[in-house]
Amino acid sequence: MKREPIPLKILLVDDESHMISLFKTELDKWFESVQTADNGSEALQKIQAEAFDLLVLDYWMPYMDGTEVIDILCLMEQGRNLPVIMLLAKTASDEFNRRMWEWNDPGVVGTLMKPFHPAELSFMIRQLWEQWSVE
Repeated sequence: MKREPIPLKILLVDDESHMISLFKTELDKWFESVQTADNGSEALQKIQAEAFDLLVLDYWMPYMDGTEVIDILCLMEQGRNLPVIMLLAKTASDEFNRRMWEWNDPGVVGTLMKPFHPAELSFMIRQLWEQWSVE
């Protein structure tokens, strides 16, 4: 029996194409719409152009890292209330924790430490969906 996809529109951002492919393959099994961007600038353009329900964002990316993306999101009408799951490398966790205190309500609803199995990401998003559905 085929289940109905969960009606979430997700933007997945990571500069590593193999990671995007792994995560998207898993998320496509569960969610209605999964779009991708391979850098922060492209993600911001997509968020400016259309509404998303969730942003899955890599912390370490060239040119514009995850914290810079969130800094700009906080200033954008379309991004101000967008929930974010941040994907961290072990070396990024201390820096990320420091930055959490600097942000103006960044909307970070979860973090995952790389490496992790793609099913962990879909599980986290499904748990968030359940919470949001009862609120």
